[in-house]
Amino acid sequence: MVAAGLLLLADARLPAGGHVHSGSLEAAVRAGVVTDVPSLHGFLRGRLVSAGLVAAAFAAAATRLAESLDGGDAACWAELDAELDARTPAAGQRLASRQQGRGLLRTLPGRAVRRGAESVAGAADAAARGAAGLGAAGLGGADLSAADLGAAGVSDAEVDAGAVLAALRAGCPAGAHHSLAFGAGAAILGGSAEDAAVAIALASVTGPASAAVRLLALDPFAVQSTLTSLASTVDSVAATAATPLPWAELPDEGAPALDLLADTHATLSDTLFVS
Repeated sequence: MVAAGLLLLADARLPAGGHVHSGSLEAAVRAGVVTDVPSLHGFLRGRLVSAGLVAAAFAAAATRLAESLDGGDAACWAELDAELDARTPAAGQRLASRQQGRGLLRTLPGRAVRRGAESVAGAADAAARGAAGLGAAGLGGADLSAADLGAAGVSDAEVDAGAVLAALRAGCPAGAHHSLAFGAGAAILGGSAEDAAVAIALASVTGPASAAVRLLALDPFAVQSTLTSLASTVDSVAATAATPLPWAELPDEGAPALDLLADTHATLSDTLFVS
C-alpha cells in the first residue's frame, strides 16, 4: 500500500513539482502541438511510456539503494545519478530535474523514521499474544524487542534519514535528480520501490495535465477523464519500472520531441512555468 507521505511527495501541488514545472507541456502548447484534450492525451501517453518510465525506474532503484544503505554511501548515489544523467540528453530536462530534486529534499524529514512502525508493532503484538495465549490486551507493540519482532516474522528495519540524505547530497553535489530524491524520500517515509514507481509514473502525467488546465483553460473534468483513461498504462509502466535490474540495464527509452521542447522552453519569454 502506498504511504500517505509518499502520495504527498507526488502531489502536483508540491512547490517543487507540477505546481511550477509543466514537463515541457508549456513549450508544446506554444508550438501548437497540444491544443485540446485529444492532443493532450497523446502528449501525456508519450511522456508516460518514455520519460515517465525512465523516471519511475530510477525512483524504484533509488528506494532500494536508500533501504540498503548503512550510514550512507555517496559513491553509490553518484553512480546512480550518472546513469540517469546519461539518459537525460536535454540540458533543460537535466536542469529541471535537479531543481525539482533540490526542492523535494527540503520537504523530507531529517531524522530516522522507522518504516511501518505501527504495522510492524501491531503484527508482532498479535503474534506474541497468540504465542502466549493472551487476550486482546496483548503485550503492547512499543515494548517488543527485536526477538519479538523476529518471532512474528516481521522486520524492525529502519531507514536512517539523516545518513541517507547526507550521502545523497554528497554524491550529487550539483543537486540530486528528482527521481533519486523521490526514491530516497519513499524509503524514508515508508514506501516500497514498487510504491515509488507507481507514484512517479503517475506524477509524470498529472503534472503536465494540471499545467494544461491552467495554460489552455481546458475543462478540468475532461482532463481528469483523460488521466483516468491512462490509469492502466500507468500501472503497466510502473510494474516494468519496478523490476530490479543492474543500474546499467535500467530503462533508457528516449523521446527526442520532449528533449527539443525542454530545451526550447528556456528560450521562451513570459512563461508561466519554470520548465
